[in-house]
Amino acid sequence: MISFLKESDHVVKIENLQQGYDLAVVFCVPNLSLYNKLMWDFLQRFKRTVLMAETYPIVVKHMYPQKYLAVYRKDSEIIVSGDRDVYNIRNKEKMILKLLYQNPTETIINIHKKTKLNPKTITRLKKNMEENRVIRKYTTNFNVEKLGVKRKHVLISSRDLTLADDKKILQFSLVHPNIVSLTKLIGNYDILIEIEEEETTKKDVLKDLRTNFSISKYKIIEGGNLIKDKYIPKNVIADED
Repeated sequence: MISFLKESDHVVKIENLQQGYDLAVVFCVPNLSLYNKLMWDFLQRFKRTVLMAETYPIVVKHMYPQKYLAVYRKDSEIIVSGDRDVYNIRNKEKMILKLLYQNPTETIINIHKKTKLNPKTITRLKKNMEENRVIRKYTTNFNVEKLGVKRKHVLISSRDLTLADDKKILQFSLVHPNIVSLTKLIGNYDILIEIEEEETTKKDVLKDLRTNFSISKYKIIEGGNLIKDKYIPKNVIADED
């Protein structure tokens, strides 16, 4: 089942969960009709072994650096999805992105050898994608279990939050050292906050949240290692050169 999901071009993230559920899977699709078809095919294939728990369409995701690991903390964010212009990734850019996805430190010369593209073309396209924020940063995924880091997903209902609170919780998440992302969802729970904390520390991020905001309905799901994490979904790839 995991191999099937890993091979799907529309699945951009798979995470092991430790409590309540087994897997969190993120799809990137151009419309909900295609998602419905993909899920129907998936559930038919694995109907005897899979119980579909919850589905949440994603509105926008704010990603933050892992500040709890840094001596000097910098408040910054990367926004995925949301209301923004569409950038059509061309074939040559796709070739470069695939190699950078496999190895973010890949050199221009090695990319040239593997793609046969002119080094000047590679440099120009790479710089263009960085300037257009197609490439946001270069990073790696940590094995949180080996590092003694706990991941938690906190699903929150914003029904008790005011409009001012809605803006404040974004700022709160931006500066909090243990919050690595905040996602706006559609559903009974419409905010997802992802937390990472070292097992040796005694920080209570949920307590911090409830102290600062009126949160009465929430759910905590223990997370784990990432099995797949990519942002080159099939539907954004253009065919032209």
